[in-house]
Amino acid sequence: MKSMTGYGHAEGIWGNRVFLIEIRSVNHRYLDVVFRLPRELLRLESALRDLVKNRVNRGRVEIYLSEQPNQDESEEVSINEGVLNAAFSVLKRATRSGFVDMEPPSVGHLLMIPGLFSVRSTDAQTCAGDDAQLFAILEEALQEFIARRRTEGLAIKAEILRFLDRATSLHAGMKGKIPAIEALERERIMVRMHGILGSSMDLASERLAVEVAYHAARNSVEEEMARIECHLSALRSLCLEDGAVGRRMEFLLQELQREINTLGAKAADLRLTQDVLELKHTLEQLKEQVQNIE
Repeated sequence: MKSMTGYGHAEGIWGNRVFLIEIRSVNHRYLDVVFRLPRELLRLESALRDLVKNRVNRGRVEIYLSEQPNQDESEEVSINEGVLNAAFSVLKRATRSGFVDMEPPSVGHLLMIPGLFSVRSTDAQTCAGDDAQLFAILEEALQEFIARRRTEGLAIKAEILRFLDRATSLHAGMKGKIPAIEALERERIMVRMHGILGSSMDLASERLAVEVAYHAARNSVEEEMARIECHLSALRSLCLEDGAVGRRMEFLLQELQREINTLGAKAADLRLTQDVLELKHTLEQLKEQVQNIE
């Protein structure tokens, strides 16, 4: 079991350039991979995405790739003389047309002219590199990312099992109360019918027995209790599986919620109603944890 949130990073050399890859993820219903790549590496986005999809099943995964300063790499600054000449020409025309004397531009003014200065590496191989090097950096970042997801997933798994234990305990307590509650309900039905029919009621009548059984069956929660037990058992089994189980757990929780709601609607005893409310509260806590797993 792995969490949908995680972080991983790795730094390595591609050609003669140093790159940093950072991976972050948050909860998402499906898998959504977003890359932030330099323009020159956009051609590799599809292949990099496939690598991530083979390792991650769910979550919004954001991958940032940035170039880091290389201390061994020398750079030179050049000036675009065409841009500079054009700028001076504009200033001269403005001076002549406005009949004003303008001071020569300062260094600060020159720095504000877009494209006037350019920086390039003196290393002729700076843009050359084996793509496999870049994939190796991503693989290293993914390993840390998945390891952290797994570590957090273990903590979430412990919480899920704790809430499952609580839900199973509540279910067992309710199951033990139901025979007495159903017997009390049959007695209540008999009392109501006696109040309606009075002394003419034949307690030995076969018709009366059928009616009592019918009303008791309508209020029976045996089927709901059996399904709740089955769903709780299935959730516990999923906790022992490897891989992505979050979606299946969410489906089981929906089914579990439906059965608990039906059970609450049928509950005619205050003790059972209180247990149903406590079970609903535990189910909400369980759902919060399940929403965080892959």
